[in-house]
Amino acid sequence: MKKLVNRFCIAVMAGGLLFVSAPRGVHAASAGPGVCAGDVEKLCKDVQPGGGAIMKCLKEHEGELAAACKEHLAGMEERRNKARGACREDVERFCKDVQPRGGGIVKCLREHETELSSGCRETFGQGQGKRGQN
Repeated sequence: MKKLVNRFCIAVMAGGLLFVSAPRGVHAASAGPGVCAGDVEKLCKDVQPGGGAIMKCLKEHEGELAAACKEHLAGMEERRNKARGACREDVERFCKDVQPRGGGIVKCLREHETELSSGCRETFGQGQGKRGQN
């Protein structure tokens, strides 16, 4: 169970990162240039997206990141921690048989959005809104 929730949180973070900072057109048209796009292009341009590879690359180059990107990643970490606590029971209830890779848990929670606990729905909705604003 803990592993499943951790993978969900990683998926939320990675999904948010790709949405706001993908340098090669992955969601870039609707998200704009993104806070970390320059850092991703400069430091991680040869990294294949998927499985948290971009996030891992950015963490490896943390000392070289622009201040805005560092701040953005810290905010993502905060939202991940909040989501972990708020959605733990919902993930177990609705998504226990879902493979966490490829955004499966996030998709599952979206499919059950009206049934989610108020805390999870609020936290999950805030993350979606943040991504759409960047």
